[in-house]
Amino acid sequence: MNLCHTCSSPPPPHPVIRACLLWGWLTLLGCGGVPTGEVRGKVTYEGKTVTGGSLVFSPVAGGDNTNPGPPATAAVGQHGSYAASPVVAGTNQVNYFPPAMSYPAGHEPQPGEPLPTSGFEGLVPRQQQVTVGSGTNTIDVELVPRPKGRWTR
Repeated sequence: MNLCHTCSSPPPPHPVIRACLLWGWLTLLGCGGVPTGEVRGKVTYEGKTVTGGSLVFSPVAGGDNTNPGPPATAAVGQHGSYAASPVVAGTNQVNYFPPAMSYPAGHEPQPGEPLPTSGFEGLVPRQQQVTVGSGTNTIDVELVPRPKGRWTR
């Protein structure tokens, strides 16, 4: 192996090798031609609009596909609408995370005083797995209380 005469390290890889390595990494990360779609819809709880938080769509591994691709995150707007793109096409696990709240302006919290809550804590999507197709998908998410005995976030 030829070593660089000034730093005793191997010379940098040939540009073609670098391109192949980059392509390989992108493929492993889910960017190598994995079909994707856009998901949009409304988030509700007991028929009312959910006004914050976020949804995460995580592709589900199956069969020989142990790395189905990266998750997609969508912020839930004040009118309950969300949009996520790109979302890996196929079966996705859906998780809801309530908004982080802060103390009102001018409030001096007492030691150990908990942060205010949004009222959306302890909720999960009724349909925890959805199928996403290529193109635009409309998937409304209805939240329900987490079943008893399930872990909490």
